[in-house]
Order: sequence, then C-alpha cells, then structure tokens
Amino acid sequence: APADVDEAGGDFTSTWCSNTTGLLGLDAWSNKAVGAGRTNTMTADATCTSGAVQTAVDYTAPSFNGVAKDDWWLPSAGELMLMYANLLQAGVGDFPGRAYWTSSERSASNAWAEDFVFGYEDYNAKGTNGRVRPVRGF
Repeated sequence: APADVDEAGGDFTSTWCSNTTGLLGLDAWSNKAVGAGRTNTMTADATCTSGAVQTAVDYTAPSFNGVAKDDWWLPSAGELMLMYANLLQAGVGDFPGRAYWTSSERSASNAWAEDFVFGYEDYNAKGTNGRVRPVRGF
C-alpha cells in the first residue's frame, strides 16, 4: 500500500486481531516465510472481526485507471522484513519509525512485528497497538 492504513481513531495503529488469546495456527516457521502472508491473512480473517488483520483485508486502494484493488493482505514476517530491507532502506514508502504487525503468530497471545526503527523482528502481545501496511501481489 502507498501508506499505512488506519482502522479507526486516526492514530494509524491497531491491535493484531479481535481474538487476542487464541492460537489461529499461524505459528509454524512456514507461516513466517515470504509468500505466506496471503494465506495467513485469509486464515485469520475467519476469526478476526477487527484489528490489523481485518484492516488489511478491508483495505481498498485508491483507483488506478478507474479500477480499485481489493486483494490486500497483512504481510508475513518474511515479507515485512523484505519491505524494511528493500523499501525503507531505499527511502521508499514513507514508513514512520514504528513497529508493524505481520500476519505471523508466535503464540496464542503474541504475534510477530517488524521494528522499522532498528530493523529487527520481535513479538508483541496481540492486544498491543502496531502499524498496519497492507500488501498485494502484482
């Protein structure tokens, strides 16, 4: 997405999912891989009614040549790491120095996030607020 997405409230942060204590089965190593974000998001969308997952699913980009895109997802840990390494480091994407949610879980109460200040991966409680940057295939 060309910018961070706001769930509500204007601060551009969101909890990970409305379900902050249940494991959705997105905690395997393969759920962190590049290419796993779309499947992770579709799986989480069956349970999440709000939060970063739902914000990414509900995002509709501004129209390009009259066609709006509505196939966005929350990136996996690997996908977000590449965004940090390739976009932020090149000065592209207007990323503020914050932690961004991934679609990858660590446990029933934690999900992975990518720190866009120092570039490291960490986990946060699912009820913690983080930034949301949807992605889509092309």
